[in-house]
Amino acid sequence: MRRFHQPDTIEFAFEEHLLVLNGRVLDCFHTGVAWESRRFHVSQLAVHVEGPDRKGRTVFRFAPLAAEHTAIKVKVPPEQVDALTRFVHAMTAARDDPGEMV
Repeated sequence: MRRFHQPDTIEFAFEEHLLVLNGRVLDCFHTGVAWESRRFHVSQLAVHVEGPDRKGRTVFRFAPLAAEHTAIKVKVPPEQVDALTRFVHAMTAARDDPGEMV
């Protein structure tokens, strides 16, 4: 049996969103009307970037490959785009790199 060695956890928090990358698993927490959480394996996830919109916000959509209509949308102002972009790069690196198998 092969096991994936999980590296440190990476987090991105903005307003009502908390994204947690734990190895190859992305947990998305949202504190809107009711506390909501969703979990994705990064191999089954697409990220789409749209914007900036008329208010200068950029939208990052985290969508499962089989059901893109259920995407999680995170709108961030210009000063948060770099931080979320680094988070997405870490997520895609976890997806694309087989990592250390033990």
